[in-house]
Amino acid sequence: MQLEDLPHDGGLAEHRERRIRCRLFDRLGRVVVDRQEDVHAMGMTLQDAINLASDPANRFGVNTFVMITMHDENSSVLVGHTENTATFRSDLPLQNWGTGTISQPGSIRNSWFNRAVPGFSTRGQGGLQMEVAPASFSPLLTPIPVDVSVRRDPGPRALAFLGLAPSVQIEIETLTSLGGTAVGGVTLQATEDGPLLRAVGRSLRDPGYRASYTVTLDVVPVIP
Repeated sequence: MQLEDLPHDGGLAEHRERRIRCRLFDRLGRVVVDRQEDVHAMGMTLQDAINLASDPANRFGVNTFVMITMHDENSSVLVGHTENTATFRSDLPLQNWGTGTISQPGSIRNSWFNRAVPGFSTRGQGGLQMEVAPASFSPLLTPIPVDVSVRRDPGPRALAFLGLAPSVQIEIETLTSLGGTAVGGVTLQATEDGPLLRAVGRSLRDPGYRASYTVTLDVVPVIP
């Protein structure tokens, strides 16, 4: 079976809708089924996204879709999404901008034992705009340009019994402008709920308030 991404005319709101061509071949390589259909891509787990992006079989790379939301105690609601400005990094270091968590308290740890920590980041790719959602208490506030990074620390397997098993971090950096310099941010210890990465930390809008964050990812191989 061969799956092929085809152009789609959907607007920004339909950025996760894709038209694909599905081809089935017989043993002689002849096409026996050739159809096109629209599909709605669902978020995938972070580990599945990492596995797909790091698979050598995807020699043409992958397209990455990221969706992020923030809802703080002051009822500010921000939403951002990006297509193909987040790239896979086999080792993604943290910048450590102040920490937050919804699991166990404490600082975000960096890689002990110099192990690689894979993930996805918009750093150096232009970033994305966190727009104020219509449901926000102050819907007329200006958008916030940010870089978003998510990574999954595998942890040292031999020390898993000490609670150093896999962990997930979300890092959001506020920028001077899209593609600009980072001037602040928050580093979050996240929990995984299927394709949802959730965390709590300081609000991007007002650091005096706490906020909940959710990130979803979708990764699709590029088929030329």
